[in-house]
Amino acid sequence: MNRNNILIFLIVVILISLNIFLKPYLYEREVLNTAKTILTAWQKGDIPSVYPFWQDPQKSPPIYGLVSSEIKDKIFSEKEDVSYAQIFVILKFSQDNILPSGREWVFEMVKTKYGWKILDFRLMR
Repeated sequence: MNRNNILIFLIVVILISLNIFLKPYLYEREVLNTAKTILTAWQKGDIPSVYPFWQDPQKSPPIYGLVSSEIKDKIFSEKEDVSYAQIFVILKFSQDNILPSGREWVFEMVKTKYGWKILDFRLMR
């Protein structure tokens, strides 16, 4: 092999490696940033700014009185070339809120051409 072929081979190997290892990292970072943006907006009481993050904005829950949030875990999967994520969070609400405080909730998200969108958000049992 001459030098040019070796160089091309190394570039191809590096690009494939980056795709294998960097893509999941970038997805994880992107979905966590999306979840943090949503949680911050809820904490500020800015409910309308969260609607664009929903696949179906009508499913957006009326989250008011959020005092704090903590991301506990994340699970990523792929089905038929579609990326999915589950983000588990602990939400603490003000005492006058009817939502259960200190409990675990989960965002179910999907990667779309418009970014990560929430499919569902629910209280864990």
